Amino acid sequence: RNSGRVEVMDDIRSAKWMKLVVNAAELIPSAIVNLPLNDAARFPGMLEVMRLAGYEAMQAAQADGAKIIPIIGMPPITTNHPERYVDQIFDEVLKTFSKPDTLVTSLQDWRKGRRAEVQEVNGWVVDILQSHGRDAPMNRKVVELGFEIEAGKRDASPDNSKLMIETYEAIAGN
Repeated sequence: RNSGRVEVMDDIRSAKWMKLVVNAAELIPSAIVNLPLNDAARFPGMLEVMRLAGYEAMQAAQADGAKIIPIIGMPPITTNHPERYVDQIFDEVLKTFSKPDTLVTSLQDWRKGRRAEVQEVNGWVVDILQSHGRDAPMNRKVVELGFEIEAGKRDASPDNSKLMIETYEAIAGN
């Protein structure tokens, strides 16, 4: 009996970045709206928010020298388009690793009164892009809301989606 699969990676740094890319898209954004991951991704406007957080994370990964490599059992990369890869890996997580009631670790942490990896995931994206003279406005909004929740200034709630969607729309020019 086994509980998972193991992959040996030659480029562990890039593999860690790819995992952070998908985590930036899923963990804190879905926790902020207090929904299981699949429900958060289906919530109106949230898939775009989550993907944009992942796109910014991919920009940070590449700015930091990471290569786009397959992880979590995905086949070799067939695209040189970073955003398409983010879409593929995020879809794979939703399809393969999420059940209808899957609560991300960050939401579980908040529900137990613990802090989540806000700074270590989305904050890292903001910091890395800033160190390269670039901005990560979606991840910055995610960090802001995540810290407000952790400080008790805001509840995790689907209502928070409005603030993230407003940020997305401002970035996308909608």
